[in-house]
Amino acid sequence: MIEISEICQLEDYQLRELETNNLFINKYGTDLKYLYELNVYWKEFLFDMLQEITSTDSLCLVKQNNLLEELKKYYKMYIKLFNLKIDIKDYVDLNDYITLKEWSELTGHFLVKNGANFYLIVIK
Repeated sequence: MIEISEICQLEDYQLRELETNNLFINKYGTDLKYLYELNVYWKEFLFDMLQEITSTDSLCLVKQNNLLEELKKYYKMYIKLFNLKIDIKDYVDLNDYITLKEWSELTGHFLVKNGANFYLIVIK
């Protein structure tokens, strides 16, 4: 017997935001968070990373149009380059909220269309 453990009806705008990676889903359920909400945690993580870098070495940053996005894109490289003792896994929200594509690849996670409505469904 199939047991639905969570279900969440999506509004049209939420589906568009999920498809453009501006809205993320908790990998353990159907809770949603916007990119701007997650950026708070990104800033905390990246500040901690920069703090660790600057405590031991000098750091030169080149002017960027969007430093936050640039650091988010290359944080793994900086951690490896400076041999930092920081782990993104310690920042729970950055690990628990994933893209629609990643979420739907998890076992028991489905995006279902019923008529004109879309639903996120988790089956246990």
